[in-house]
Amino acid sequence: MVLNGRQNLGSTHKITAKHNELFKELVTDRFLQLFQANLEDLNRNVKVTIEMHGKKGETVRQIVLNPASFPNQCSVESVLSDSEKRIVALADFLTEATLDDSCTGIILDDPVTSFDLGSRKVGARKLAELARTRLVVVFTHDLVFLYQIKAQAKVLSVGTVTHWVQRHHDGTPGRVFLNNSPACEADYNSAHFAREHYARAKSAAPEEQQWLLEQGFGALRTAYEYFIIFDLLAGVIQRFEERVSFGALAGVSLQQEIVAEVISRMEGLSRHIDAHLHSDSFTGEKPTPADLFQEIDAFESLRKKHKQMG
Repeated sequence: MVLNGRQNLGSTHKITAKHNELFKELVTDRFLQLFQANLEDLNRNVKVTIEMHGKKGETVRQIVLNPASFPNQCSVESVLSDSEKRIVALADFLTEATLDDSCTGIILDDPVTSFDLGSRKVGARKLAELARTRLVVVFTHDLVFLYQIKAQAKVLSVGTVTHWVQRHHDGTPGRVFLNNSPACEADYNSAHFAREHYARAKSAAPEEQQWLLEQGFGALRTAYEYFIIFDLLAGVIQRFEERVSFGALAGVSLQQEIVAEVISRMEGLSRHIDAHLHSDSFTGEKPTPADLFQEIDAFESLRKKHKQMG
């Protein structure tokens, strides 16, 4: 009966031909185009391509060196560096995740290890783009990459939640501090952290209070640094960029009154943080929560004044 059934079906050539046609149009060509686009964005110098084969509902793809650049048919392992291999792997993964409509979430562990700054920024943007339509979870030790993820997500209006994962003292993993990652520079665009330390210091015991006040004055000093870079100097020079944004010079307007107050306030804050050798003549002067509150109020008034002077 099985034999008779196969005979009644006749030739399957047309079915196979149509399958191959659709496979090439909907799978192979789309995948190759997007893969090459991702690869070029991440690193323009990696000369590889993908060979894909489809048979009986299965798809097999193999990453090979581009024949036009490597006519001797060398192996990928013998030519590409570890960084280039990771770039190729990320480009392949991003392509598959983008084209897979059933994919609702992805998890990556340090995906940009050994990437240069430009490739890290592109990788962060690609992940932020994916996060528009699916959940993206990234584990990383790279604070520069963390900064880029937050920055790119902000540009694309994608929400981010960051957690700090830490090992216990005995080396076992699993301790998670929710919504509490190492701070990035954008976190200091206000006196938010300084206010948090002030609120805790008000009711803290004397020993803890002094530590909280030091942290609060330090956070406020960092907020002044952000104010100098992005407000006074309009972001002309940024620490995680290798170019000078000369166009931003149009937004620079240095008022000597503002500059003088920033210098004075920064010098005053330095007396209250544990990052300098202080003169013995000041060791008896212990700051109070009221002192920190006064400095926070002065900082916010200064920012408001600068905006008004615009």
